[in-house]
Amino acid sequence: MIFAIAYKNDPMTCDLIEIGPRDTKGHEAFFRFTEEAFTDVSFRLWADRGGWDDRFTVFAMLLDGEIVSTIARTAMRLIVDGMTVDAYQLGAVATRRDMRGRGHLRHLMTHILALPPLDDRPVFVFGNASVTDLYQRFGFERIEQRAFSLDRATNAHAAHALPVLDMASPQDRLTLKAMAATSAPLSQDFCAIDYFPIMLWHLTYFGQQARRIAERNAAVIVSQTGANLKIHDVIAPEPFALDPYFDGLALSDCNAVSFGFDPTSWLESESIDRLRMAPDDGNANPFFARGRPSPHGRVTHYPELAKT
Repeated sequence: MIFAIAYKNDPMTCDLIEIGPRDTKGHEAFFRFTEEAFTDVSFRLWADRGGWDDRFTVFAMLLDGEIVSTIARTAMRLIVDGMTVDAYQLGAVATRRDMRGRGHLRHLMTHILALPPLDDRPVFVFGNASVTDLYQRFGFERIEQRAFSLDRATNAHAAHALPVLDMASPQDRLTLKAMAATSAPLSQDFCAIDYFPIMLWHLTYFGQQARRIAERNAAVIVSQTGANLKIHDVIAPEPFALDPYFDGLALSDCNAVSFGFDPTSWLESESIDRLRMAPDDGNANPFFARGRPSPHGRVTHYPELAKT
């Protein structure tokens, strides 16, 4: 598909292309573009580890054969008010610095949102704060979420550290992928399911650890900053109380635990009673959705490791 876009008084013609999982030439062009647009990470290592599957498609604008703007689309499965729903998440929203403000993202968004079956499925995005007007222009609504935390002292020396699944290991990646495919939902209100490729992105670039709890056939994704243990995600066939495992999950002694999801199905009743819930303003990457994601309004905390 070709769009003619006017740049001030000079019309330029840009090509719109789709890059799928087997388009290796397109992959290389996308990697070069993202290495310039996102200076902190590259999609290359994630793709080498098997992250780019049939659910992930990049839509790109080309000028003189070079990518100048992209939006990626990921097919998702959600739990919304206890029901399984097909949806799409958008990401990799970027334009080359010298081509910004010329309508590329607007054309890409118009094209993507008109594609069947996306035109009648929920669509959401964790937007860059600098382009929030773009989402609102296309009917996206900003959705407030909640942050969860718990005052809880842990003694990392009181328990053996739980073993780590290493994402540099092909076997460990296959193990976690298989576990994720059958994992219980983190919440029945609003969450994603079976999102291993996105989880792999976070584990590849942002330093979380996937710690294995063998007796539960579970993996718990954690990181720690100072005295705060962050539990980002839980991969398990059914919910269980995380409380007895806090010491083994901690990287060092800490006095607080925070969560990257709504943990109320994963804690003992005493901890639920002491759980703190506060507005999560998401200033860096606010949450936008076309239509309210839950008709009953129960959106507490979309899983952090399911965000593109």
